[in-house]
Amino acid sequence: MKIQIIKTDTSDERFLVLERLLDVELLEEFPESMHQYAPHNKFKAPIKTILLCTENNRPVACGAFKELGDHVEIKRMFVHPAYRGKGYSKIVLEELEQWARSNNYDYAKLETGDKLKPAIQLYQSAGYRIMPNYGPYVDLDTSICMKKNLK
Repeated sequence: MKIQIIKTDTSDERFLVLERLLDVELLEEFPESMHQYAPHNKFKAPIKTILLCTENNRPVACGAFKELGDHVEIKRMFVHPAYRGKGYSKIVLEELEQWARSNNYDYAKLETGDKLKPAIQLYQSAGYRIMPNYGPYVDLDTSICMKKNLK
């Protein structure tokens, strides 16, 4: 089994395939509030901070971060359902944090849904702590926002 970590951008078709699967899954999990989340999940402009994880050249996991002044926001974390339980989410998160650290960002923040228990557990085990909801998530009761210092 050959695992590869690839730094790419929002035009990468492999990322776009995983992103579409993520959107379908989120719609199934949060049908009543996806119209509120959707505008914040899409990148308004192309970004070059996409991380793709492949296994035997197949895209299996992804994540990204948006650069926001002295910090980053972790976005679009997803593992293809057929590849869950193999540690890919941890690999992607650690690589994203290292990438942000190497660019001198102070901390990372993120938002996840309250029903996404495995994601919450992943973030907490990686050192993220719950913080007050920020920005577009302030009034979303199903949002959980988290933060981790990178320095």
